[in-house]
Amino acid sequence: QRVPGLVKARGSELGLRTELIPGLQGSLALWKLDFDSELTYAGDAGTTSANGPSRRYGVEWNNHWVPQAWLLFDLDLAWNHARFKDNQSDDITTGPFVPNSVDRVVTGTVTLKDLGPWTVSLTERYIGGGALTPDNSVRSRSSLVSNLRASYKFSARSSLSLDVLNLFDRRYNDIEYFYATRLKGEAAPVNDKVVHAGEPRSVRLTLNLGF
Repeated sequence: QRVPGLVKARGSELGLRTELIPGLQGSLALWKLDFDSELTYAGDAGTTSANGPSRRYGVEWNNHWVPQAWLLFDLDLAWNHARFKDNQSDDITTGPFVPNSVDRVVTGTVTLKDLGPWTVSLTERYIGGGALTPDNSVRSRSSLVSNLRASYKFSARSSLSLDVLNLFDRRYNDIEYFYATRLKGEAAPVNDKVVHAGEPRSVRLTLNLGF
């Protein structure tokens, strides 16, 4: 069945930004998006399929605080509400929830900078669960990942950085879907989660040279 390459989308946003507190930059945004059609992942076909119209709205709150010249805090929070308008989708169930639409995301970073030639930062990223089926009967797992970075500056244009990704080696899923699969030895397809596991702890070394 043919579908249009582009569909109409209507959005609106109301925002507020403040620097009333010394050293703190904060912003708050309320937003809404209406789509004439929503794309969702179809596991059997390995591609996306067009579904009915949807409405999304949410809140984003961003903060950047510098209490001292050598100390920085960043905190970003986002909340999202995504629903089909007509409870229709090509999924195995029906309901108003848009599959794979994450509800909450929180990111926080603490940075110690200009400690002589050193700068160190620790980032925590939380991604909340979300509906994997339109009836919300199956949900994805939430995840919490920590990343550490230490940089040493040789000069104004040259530095060496060490990144430790997934610092505490937590087990989490980068991607989760829910659809019917049939493995070897199974008599019939089974509806279940299909996941891509997140990367274990890894280390990356980066050398930047400026001339």
